[in-house]
Amino acid sequence: MQIARNLAASLLFFLGSPGIDAAEVYSVGPITLTPTYNVAGCALVTRNGYGGTDRRLFIPNANGYFSIEDYTPGASTFWLITDEAFDPSQRLVDQALAVDSSNGGGAYPLQASLVSGGRYYAWAVYGGGYGTAADCQSDGATETVSFRIVGEDSGVPSPPSGISATPTDGGATVSFTPGSANGSAITNYEYGTFNGFEWTFTALSPADATSPISITGLTNGVSVTMRLRAVNANGSSQFSDTFTFTPVTADTDGDGVSDGADNCPSVANAGQTDTDSDGAGNACDADDDGDSIPDGSDNCTLVSNSVQSDVDMDGVGDACDAQDDRNLSGGLGTLTDEQEIQLVYVGLLGRAADRPGFNYWLDEISVGLLTIEDLRFNIVNFQAEYQSGLGLLARYDLIAELYDNLFTRAPEAAGHAYWATGGGATVAIDRLVLALMNGAGESDTAALLNKAEVATFYKDRYSSYSKVDASLVIQLVDSSMASVETAKSAVLGL
Repeated sequence: MQIARNLAASLLFFLGSPGIDAAEVYSVGPITLTPTYNVAGCALVTRNGYGGTDRRLFIPNANGYFSIEDYTPGASTFWLITDEAFDPSQRLVDQALAVDSSNGGGAYPLQASLVSGGRYYAWAVYGGGYGTAADCQSDGATETVSFRIVGEDSGVPSPPSGISATPTDGGATVSFTPGSANGSAITNYEYGTFNGFEWTFTALSPADATSPISITGLTNGVSVTMRLRAVNANGSSQFSDTFTFTPVTADTDGDGVSDGADNCPSVANAGQTDTDSDGAGNACDADDDGDSIPDGSDNCTLVSNSVQSDVDMDGVGDACDAQDDRNLSGGLGTLTDEQEIQLVYVGLLGRAADRPGFNYWLDEISVGLLTIEDLRFNIVNFQAEYQSGLGLLARYDLIAELYDNLFTRAPEAAGHAYWATGGGATVAIDRLVLALMNGAGESDTAALLNKAEVATFYKDRYSSYSKVDASLVIQLVDSSMASVETAKSAVLGL
């Protein structure tokens, strides 16, 4: 116990020293107390957590900040102050108004604000039993100590509260609510860390007595738990509750994301959105969607669309355009000769036209030597490709294939029945393909226009015609404009 007392005394460098600014308004002593370990005494104070105590009642004749001074050096006991009406069922140290700085390392108040005429106890106590009588050290140890009870006109400050720390590069900005200055202005703050044995406090330099304060010199990425103490001319306060933070690297743009983790370290972007996942946030990425088209020229800045297809020519790319501005009223009258030729190929053969075939029919139709009806008639009646494909199907199944080729959907039940066994059952297949195109609603018309667009795109760009490729790219197309961008991109990838 003697060793512990001497060690505690050596920690005053870390815990603060007695004040030098305050003037005494009350002093009594020297007072002599003789705490002793004994079975009866230990049992009486077991729940207080001490193996032996002695106490003296005192009644101040002045208001002030009270503590014990000139306590016998090297004593095994320590002092504390409580109300006269203390609770014997609770630990004394937990209800003390002030506690010797050698006990608790600054966790308890170092001074008590007492009022004139109040009734209080000054205690000399052994640290001992806690919980049950069996924990007591009733070995008969005793000592006599002397001290003065001193009241001063000002005291050490109260600790700060409501602490919050915002990590910075190598430290933190710490905000708090100051405690009472207790009669002498707070002049600085100290921050403390725990090394597993003791709390070591460092004064801010230069001094800073205003919230928030800055703490620096720490290691980024390493979590730190700290306490604060306020300082005035009388000394350092009891320490605050703990607070924890992890210093981070610099945040140049002030968006709350450290530079090392910020995908736009020089441009504020707290959301860190990175559409193309290239490591550069949208806020500083010249090509947000990673399609190699600069944002200033890209008709879909947030959706990758390297083809930049825009079938309705409204300036918004097909890949991100939610509004189709084309004429979708339907009917053959809305289609050009080029579109009709491609759609006859698509409907009856399931593919885009090759350049020689397309050019032949376009030239003949343009000069009036042949018509679109001649094209569909020729395919159905003379083309082996058709006759070995759709031409082998029963009418019911063939109609389903026509719907899929033209509209990328199955026929509705009523329409399917009409063309297969109802009033439209007598319409020849070569005429049926044009009839379906002519009767298309808005969604089906969009599909027809899209397929004609992609078929022409393929026809104009292939280096070596492939019926398989010409069919695959058409299968990618439906009534959505986005499917056009997808199919055109596939064409360029062939």
